[in-house]
Amino acid sequence: MDQLIEIIKHLINKNGPITFAKFLELALYHKDYGYYRAGRTRIGKEGDYYTSPCVHPAFGEIIGRFIYKVYKSLDIQELTIVEMGAGRVT
Repeated sequence: MDQLIEIIKHLINKNGPITFAKFLELALYHKDYGYYRAGRTRIGKEGDYYTSPCVHPAFGEIIGRFIYKVYKSLDIQELTIVEMGAGRVT
């Protein structure tokens, strides 16, 4: 993380203040040191956060059944569900 801090400091010293959007872009996606690019484990007991789907697939099963019941009760033809949460590719 020290390297990324130095990169951000250098950018500010060279060009002046940066936007919050630019800061987050660097903090999260810098090619070598960004949070999502650094290659560290992010999800699970070894990572930074541990969510219900990491514990057991029952969470997804329960949510799926709930959505299905709501869908049936609404008497509609089509329903689009978008899941935006993080997860592991297995």
